[in-house]
Amino acid sequence: MRDSKLIIVDGFNGSGKSTTAELISLHLQGSGIRACDILEDHRPNPVRMGDPFYFDSVDAWISEKIKRWEVFAAQLKSSSEIAVLHGQIFHETVDSLLYFGTPERTIREVIDQILSIIHKIHPILIYLYQTNLRKFIRKTFDDRGPQWTNMQINWKVHNRPYGQQNGLQGFDGFVKLYSECRNLSTQIFETLDIEKLKIDVGKREWSAYTHRVLKFLSECLQQQLASDLNWNYCTDHDGDVGILRNSDTENLHELSTLVNIGRDLRIRDNIRLSDLQGLSLLESIGGDLQIAQNDRLKTLDGLKNLQVIKGELQIVNNKDLRDLLGLEGFSKIDLLRIIGNLGLKNLRGLHNVERISRSIIIDGNANLSSLEGLESLEQVGGDFFIGGRAGNASLKTLFGLQSLSRIGGNFDIQKNRALRSLNGPNRMSRITGRLFVEENEELIDLGNLSTIVSIGRRLRIANNPKLKSIEGLSGLQSIGAAIEIIGNPSLVSLKGLDQIQTVGRHITISECPGLPETEITLFFDRMGRKR
Repeated sequence: MRDSKLIIVDGFNGSGKSTTAELISLHLQGSGIRACDILEDHRPNPVRMGDPFYFDSVDAWISEKIKRWEVFAAQLKSSSEIAVLHGQIFHETVDSLLYFGTPERTIREVIDQILSIIHKIHPILIYLYQTNLRKFIRKTFDDRGPQWTNMQINWKVHNRPYGQQNGLQGFDGFVKLYSECRNLSTQIFETLDIEKLKIDVGKREWSAYTHRVLKFLSECLQQQLASDLNWNYCTDHDGDVGILRNSDTENLHELSTLVNIGRDLRIRDNIRLSDLQGLSLLESIGGDLQIAQNDRLKTLDGLKNLQVIKGELQIVNNKDLRDLLGLEGFSKIDLLRIIGNLGLKNLRGLHNVERISRSIIIDGNANLSSLEGLESLEQVGGDFFIGGRAGNASLKTLFGLQSLSRIGGNFDIQKNRALRSLNGPNRMSRITGRLFVEENEELIDLGNLSTIVSIGRRLRIANNPKLKSIEGLSGLQSIGAAIEIIGNPSLVSLKGLDQIQTVGRHITISECPGLPETEITLFFDRMGRKR
């Protein structure tokens, strides 16, 4: 077998790079080849940088990018695994630099540097592109919804130098921007002296594309890859298991003997799958469990014997899922993501969970009306995000969090437009990170958070148009960083901040016309600060 240590599957949003990369990893493992799958949002991702906006300059971003590739290549050289990387050549490098108006010559030089770094580990590049980009982007936007669409356009078109300098606006501007990205990426691809494959995925014939990819990799690696993975009579599997992008799969009976999975289980993009009954014997997963974008999935009941997930539990964009019944076997979860499940009404099924070791994210579940199901949750080791990018449009109450006593990171409550009060969590004495309460359109008061004595970082209460009272914070005594009370036009009093003794940094109170000036001045004076 050829000694290639890196396979890169690249392409822009919606091109299928992530699913293709995961399928490659599964087929490598099924062929007896050790492989690790490095997702875009893998934490930590060895080479992903994020937006150059968060660096001192584009040059600083480039310098750090090159350093990360050098470290990554050195690690791969001594590794016994093939890394399957999602993007990072065209998507994340070419596009990010182009947003910032970086000259084409500079972009090409950066790619040349990266390729020279990884040359000795014999990289293989699979580039998924689209000829009819306008049609493809429209389909991707329709699939991912208006919140994601608006976020992408505002971020990449309206708020970055290239779009501003070229007068780009809206959908047409996004198409123009990505046409430039695609054209430059395709030109660069043609010049690369490595093993490479380019596929136009505009027709979305995913099975045919997968066949081409596996045939190509078999030739590159000089080893035949398994074209079909057979799970019959298998009880234990050391690697990953993936049921991905199967348009004909209606059930998981082929997995009915599985008891233990050594790494990740991913069930994603199966448009006919309605239940998980074929997993009824499954007891443990050594990595992540991802259940995502299965449009007809109505129940998780087939997981009722599952007791251990050592990685993340991701339940994302399953639009017919109504509850989480089937997850009763857990008392602890490492990290929990419940995002974009449009039919989800409650969190029943999680009622035995007492601890989230890392973080919990509940966002974009448009019909989620309560947090019923989290009654036993006592501790969150990291962040707790309720809302965020999209919010939970129907969430009216935080009841269900009565047992919560500790948040080890940040507590953010954002963009939940039906939320009227924060009643529910009433046992916490400290939030280690920040407390953000933002853009909750119907929020009137902060409920009873009076047990909170300290906030380790910032307290930010912003852009809640109907918020009248913050008395729910009446027990608060110290804030490690800052207080920001901004854009709450209905707020009439600072009562609730009476017990605060220390604030680490600045205090900002603005755009709250209902607050008496004298009360604001007295608060600043008491804190020993100037307005």
